[in-house]
Amino acid sequence: MTPPRSIRSSYLWLCVSASLLTFLGFSFTYFRPMIAGEYPEVSPTVHAHGWTFFGWYFLLPLQAGLVRSRRLTLHRRLGYASVVLAVAMTVSGLVVIGVQMELARLPGGSPFWQALGPAVFATLVLFVAFYSLALRYRKKRELHKRFILLASTGGMGAAGFRVLAQLLGPGFMAGAAGILLPNVIIVAARP
Repeated sequence: MTPPRSIRSSYLWLCVSASLLTFLGFSFTYFRPMIAGEYPEVSPTVHAHGWTFFGWYFLLPLQAGLVRSRRLTLHRRLGYASVVLAVAMTVSGLVVIGVQMELARLPGGSPFWQALGPAVFATLVLFVAFYSLALRYRKKRELHKRFILLASTGGMGAAGFRVLAQLLGPGFMAGAAGILLPNVIIVAARP
């Protein structure tokens, strides 16, 4: 049984919202500094990490739109390609998070990573868990799309932190609230 069009439409808009929030968050600390030539020199792994996640948040509403327009063959093909993307996201994420948490242990290390590093790591673990469940239930549409949305919101904490840091100023409160901000999308997606 196909869900009513309004439910399919709301899922598409939840995916668009998740992607827009992610791109907005990183416009402050990545896109704008890169365009201005002010982004510091970093390891290529940092860029690989960023661009694989950006690829995910570009793919998310595209995939929802393909399902909505009933272009399921292309949706499935891109879904198979997303496995490679998810692996790259996970590997680069583990490296970046691991390095940041190790640097935080040094004298003068980042208070953000000292306090919230384990929570950031947990969001990556949740991404992997929910994406794995989405793959497992890819033939059960309602479960599949919910797990994809859960995986996607789990990865949005870094963007949420950046948006809130612009509003509240940097610090623990913006970091903790930013990690929790994606839960608004999860609540909106409940049945």
